[in-house]
Amino acid sequence: DEVPTNIQGVGYSTDGGKSFTDFGVPPRGTNWVWVSDPVVTVDEKTHTFYYCALFDSAGGTNGVGVVPATFSGSSIVWGTPRATRIVNSGTTILDKQWICADSSNGVLHVIYTNFNNTTGSQIDYQRSTNGGVTWSVASKRNASQTNGLVHGARVATDRSGFVYLIWSRIGPVDVDFFDIVKSSTGGATSGTSFGTTFPLPSYYRNFGNGAPGFNPERGITFPAIAIDRNPGPNSNRVYVTWNECINFYDDIAGGAGNISEVEQNGTTGTATLFTPGNTLRGNISVVDPLGVNSDFDFFKFTAKAGQQL
Repeated sequence: DEVPTNIQGVGYSTDGGKSFTDFGVPPRGTNWVWVSDPVVTVDEKTHTFYYCALFDSAGGTNGVGVVPATFSGSSIVWGTPRATRIVNSGTTILDKQWICADSSNGVLHVIYTNFNNTTGSQIDYQRSTNGGVTWSVASKRNASQTNGLVHGARVATDRSGFVYLIWSRIGPVDVDFFDIVKSSTGGATSGTSFGTTFPLPSYYRNFGNGAPGFNPERGITFPAIAIDRNPGPNSNRVYVTWNECINFYDDIAGGAGNISEVEQNGTTGTATLFTPGNTLRGNISVVDPLGVNSDFDFFKFTAKAGQQL
């Protein structure tokens, strides 16, 4: 049986972004459906674009798919879609993949989070030396003591073919971290080519609300990484950026009594009303198929213009 409808599409431009053509759903493997997290990269030497996204497939599996594209005049020409990896959805979910084409040598690099029943979550890495036709066996990149605490990985390469991997890690108390690691051999021998993983300075994230202007729940803070690939004094300089918030964990709260959630309050429209100063009490009551607590409890309060809290 066919899995549900694709929920991703592709638009392309041949005039420097002045106008775009809607191609529709990119090519996919047999019984695939594109479901989430599209990423595009380009090999600047061959002018080959690579579309990378998550897919579900018939038979209860999911995976990471990659399909190349080139241009013939103003027409887009797609290659064959291939999976870097396919897993059983009953035990493993692949998520938040990222792809990078190294224009210095044509190597493709893919990194993603592997949510599973054994480690909780881990960061897996793969590479391809033949344009995505075949892929290396996935190798786990995070330290075992951080299993279940990692997510949101990114990969980038510099002019020398060095590969940088970075991901977010939940800290033990309040603050969180980004871990970064480098391979000076292009990730060629994935088990040994990466050096020591070290953390960037700690940061505070507001998971419940996200950064300013971010309204939905799950304000996930992932790193973005870029490398200066131009010749000059800043060549190969690595830049990392992210959103974060002030340290609100030490704010004094409570003292005005408890307010318990009133289900159903899993959306902003059904949020439980409280007064600033209340201590809020919620209960996690829903567990998804992988055993992850997924119940959200929303609370709301009223305020006046100019009021600071």
